Amino acid sequence: MWHPFYQPPDLAPWKGRSDAPRFHHLVKPFDFTEDKEFVGKNVVVLLGFCSDEGVRRNQGNVGAAEGPYACRRALAPLPFHGPPSFTFYDGGNVVCRGNNLEGAQEALGHLLSLVYQQGATPVVIGGGHEVAWAQHLGLEGAYPGENYSIVNLDAHFDLRPLEGEQGSSGTPFLQIAQEKESFDYCCLGVQPLANTPALFAEAKRLGVVYFSAEDIYSKGIEESVD
Repeated sequence: MWHPFYQPPDLAPWKGRSDAPRFHHLVKPFDFTEDKEFVGKNVVVLLGFCSDEGVRRNQGNVGAAEGPYACRRALAPLPFHGPPSFTFYDGGNVVCRGNNLEGAQEALGHLLSLVYQQGATPVVIGGGHEVAWAQHLGLEGAYPGENYSIVNLDAHFDLRPLEGEQGSSGTPFLQIAQEKESFDYCCLGVQPLANTPALFAEAKRLGVVYFSAEDIYSKGIEESVD
């Protein structure tokens, strides 16, 4: 069940200058426990993922659980230059309870599948890169068996092996590769100091397309990817 991990939207971070339009003027709350469907065209649904567990398992620096609140607070006062038909919902947070990362990922995946099924666009903020596995679950829930491409802007491949069948912020794309017959993955900004030789070998084995940070900095993104 996704309910124990769900936290309804809180509009407290959504404030800023009064001259409209700014994002805090546009945002509408959407409580998945009460509201049933999105209304409007060009619908975007913001979902927070409050989790440090994936980073902790990966022996990284915790703090990503605070990301959803910080992102909302930073986005709120920014001017909006999009179309008048744009509809922007805050769908609340999924919160990792204790060390139950798998339950939180399944909960987020369920909510994402609901968003996809209604034709809206989800945007997930906060948490570590373990959020990518939840996004995979959401796509599989909405479009079972269909193939999709992944573009990752990151210094890391995040193809680390699982520890005792447990995923982390460093494993999501290996988890996806193990589930999908067709694995189409491109990583932009790879750093040799952020990946072991074994990870480069794994990327080669899986047919990962990647471009180094050095190439992108020296040549630019268009020439590097061409």
